[in-house]
Amino acid sequence: MSGEDVAKAQFQANEVNAKLKAKKGKLPSELDKDSFLKLLVAEMRHQDPTQPMNDREFISQMAQFSSLEQMSNMNQSIEKMLLPSQSGEAFSLIGKEVEAVDFASQQIVRGLVSGVVYRQDGVKVIIGSAEVSLNDIHAVYLPSNYRPEQNNPVTKNDIAVKPETKDIPPQEKQNAAEAYSMNAFSKGSWSHIEPVRN
Repeated sequence: MSGEDVAKAQFQANEVNAKLKAKKGKLPSELDKDSFLKLLVAEMRHQDPTQPMNDREFISQMAQFSSLEQMSNMNQSIEKMLLPSQSGEAFSLIGKEVEAVDFASQQIVRGLVSGVVYRQDGVKVIIGSAEVSLNDIHAVYLPSNYRPEQNNPVTKNDIAVKPETKDIPPQEKQNAAEAYSMNAFSKGSWSHIEPVRN
């Protein structure tokens, strides 16, 4: 590369870095497939025509690009597979008290989960007016107004009461045994149930 080509490449790199800093305030730590392709095109555009890039280097870089694209697609597939699991987890938190970090307001929020929303960046639960990602929840509590007797109406007194029993005559026992005894068997794709008679 000539000095002019190096200066052009340096100028383009500085321009891209300035745009990235203006957008996010920091440079990304990983390259996506678009960035990789832009770098490859820039490298080919600014190569020395008297010493072009070796075929092996080009094939190696294309293989890296293909591998990067496959990993990106696999990551998207895994995220889609996780969505139902995250949804179930989020719905199970409705009515429970949680404590989480709300990065939008940079505060810790604590309250009852009142709903679930789907956003582009994933499943979020609603705590008051805040929408919090499941990953940002660091504690789950039973609500302060939780009373077990409301959720489970069976109490110790109910269990202590014995059911009323009476003696059954032997003939009724025999009739009941005949009525409720049966054999079940399966043969191939069909099943058969028949009563057992004594």
